[in-house]
Amino acid sequence: MNTHQISFIVPAFNEEAVLPALLESIHSQGLDHYEIIVADAASTDRTAEIAQGCGAKVVPGGLPPAGRNNAARAASGDYLFFADADVVFPPGFLTQFLRKVETTGADAASCFFVPRSSLFADAIIQTIFNFYNWCTQFFYPHAQGAFIFSKRWLHERISGFDETIFLGEDHDYVRRAQEHGVYKYFASPRLPVSVRRFEKDGRLRVFLLYCRCEWHRILCGEIRKSRFTYDYGHSSPETKLPPP
Repeated sequence: MNTHQISFIVPAFNEEAVLPALLESIHSQGLDHYEIIVADAASTDRTAEIAQGCGAKVVPGGLPPAGRNNAARAASGDYLFFADADVVFPPGFLTQFLRKVETTGADAASCFFVPRSSLFADAIIQTIFNFYNWCTQFFYPHAQGAFIFSKRWLHERISGFDETIFLGEDHDYVRRAQEHGVYKYFASPRLPVSVRRFEKDGRLRVFLLYCRCEWHRILCGEIRKSRFTYDYGHSSPETKLPPP
C-alpha cells in the first residue's frame, strides 16, 4: 500500500493509439492514492477524450518540458511520476519501484529500460544507454524522459524542467536534482519501453544523434540553441527545432 499521494504526469500529442494501454496499466498497479494528469498539446485526435474517459485530468501541453511543468503545477501529489504516453507499466512495477525509493532514500530516480522489441540491435543500444546512465549517476546524472520520478519538493526546488532546452532536458533535470537531493538510477525493476523512435527515424541515426547531444552537453553545455534537427514526433505539434 502506498501512503503518499502520487501524480502521474503524461505529456501527449495525438496519442490515442497508445494512451489507453498506459492508463490501464496505471489503474492496474493496485495503488491507493494517485491521480493522472495528461498535458495535451492541442491534439487533433481523441487523446483528451480518452484521457478524461479514463479518469485523468487534462491540462494544456506543448513541447515535453512545458507539458510536464504545466501538469506538475496542476498536480496534488507529493510524489511525481513523469511518463511518456507509450509507456506500459508491468504488473507490480510501481510497488517495486516505490519500495526502492523508500529503502534507498531517493528523492529523484529512474531505472533500467528494456526495449519492447525482439531485435538484438535494440537490446544492444538500450544496454549501452542503461550502463552509461547507471555509471554516470554518481557524478553526471542522466535519465531517459520516458520515465522519471521526483519528489514534489525537489521538483519545485529546481523549478521543474528547463523549457529553454531543446534536447536533453531530462538529463539536465536529474543533474540539477542531484545538486539538492539524492538521485538514483535503479538496475531493477526494469521498465519495458517502446522502440517507435528507432523505427521511425532509424536506429543508427537516433544513436548517433544522442551521442552528438552528449558530446555537445559535455563540451559546450546544454543545447539551448540547437545545432541538431530533431523531430519530437508524437510528443508535440511543434516538431522541428530551428536551424543553427
